[in-house]
Amino acid sequence: MRLLLDTNIWRYLVDNNYQDSLYKATRKQGMKVVVAPSVVIETLRINDSALRKKIVEVQTRDCWDRLMPDAYLQCEDVKREIIRLHPEWALKDKNTTLFNNLRYDWIRTKGGFWGKARTNAAEVAAHYHSQDAGALEVARLQSQDLRSAVLEQGEKILNGNSLDQIEGTWVTNEGKIVRLDAWRVYALAVWTNMLQSKSAFRQWISCDIDLNLLLNYYTGDFIKFWESEVQATAVPREWLRFAVYALQSERKVTAGNPTDSAIAVHLCDADFLISADKNFVAMANQIKDEAPFKTAHGFLVAAGKDGMNQLFQMFSDQFFMGPKVTSGAS
Repeated sequence: MRLLLDTNIWRYLVDNNYQDSLYKATRKQGMKVVVAPSVVIETLRINDSALRKKIVEVQTRDCWDRLMPDAYLQCEDVKREIIRLHPEWALKDKNTTLFNNLRYDWIRTKGGFWGKARTNAAEVAAHYHSQDAGALEVARLQSQDLRSAVLEQGEKILNGNSLDQIEGTWVTNEGKIVRLDAWRVYALAVWTNMLQSKSAFRQWISCDIDLNLLLNYYTGDFIKFWESEVQATAVPREWLRFAVYALQSERKVTAGNPTDSAIAVHLCDADFLISADKNFVAMANQIKDEAPFKTAHGFLVAAGKDGMNQLFQMFSDQFFMGPKVTSGAS
């Protein structure tokens, strides 16, 4: 069983000196704690340097399972499907050196992202702090740009529908309006934008895929790839990104939205999500109920010490191991 902790849970663990108890409790039950880079990055944005350092030191311990960043995992999903369906888009001479160097920064046991965050949290925090304003602005603009493509009418994307019932429209180069699953419209718009900009997505995927060929000579085929060829079960993180976008669409865009989206990409990498954020848990459980693949059960705990007592009582009761764990708390 794999346990994904939201950023607020790490804070409460440190505040109440439960960090060592977490390892003992999960190890006793054969559970693994997975840590998403986006959770560490959100923690690095805490202004209190002493508190930030203490939390990051716990999050970056070697005993946890460190996940790769969401951009890497999304690119691996999409790259695998591109090569399977359109091998002609692959580079004849792949840039394995660049790919391995980029990947090594995340998988190395010493140094790299995890080591730098652990030993020099202030420097890494400053790096990500400079990106915050831009990330929020991108989130706002993306929400505005995609809303008109995904919406059928009015201002609400869900409009009472389940996530798999939402349709969107895409205008072809010939001016024809095509109706298709909304997640496909979202993925096509996002990937077209990401591959044309200086993004982490472009950097990862350009090591294996000839983007010049794809964007200049196979644009119609790339649209078809997203319109009908690739399936949600093959690129689960694309579906998850859309699901979070749709569920957040009726809420005000805040600095937390991009982080929630980045963490939610990992719902298919865990069996359980623990959070003190009721909106995030509700979102995770709606996704669990409606996704065409397995995702994590979300469980809500109280804030602060009460929440930690609640969590460790769940461990004591072997709550996560029982056959009755079928839905998250609300």
